[in-house]
Amino acid sequence: MNALSPKDGRHLTRDLCDAVLEDKTLLEYIMDEYVYLISDTKVEELQKIVDENFGEDWWYNLTPQAELLGHS
Repeated sequence: MNALSPKDGRHLTRDLCDAVLEDKTLLEYIMDEYVYLISDTKVEELQKIVDENFGEDWWYNLTPQAELLGHS
């Protein structure tokens, strides 16, 4: 937990949402940090959400290497 008030936390969240629209590398940085800090249980929950919504091999369909790896 940090010292931000709920109001300040919401404000920072809105600012970060705007910022990542401008700079996708910032989104990757934030997500890397988040995934590192969360529990294994939360990681499993998030992975399940991704798998259910996009399929387990969804990433391969977005990458140029997908065809080479037989995932197209």
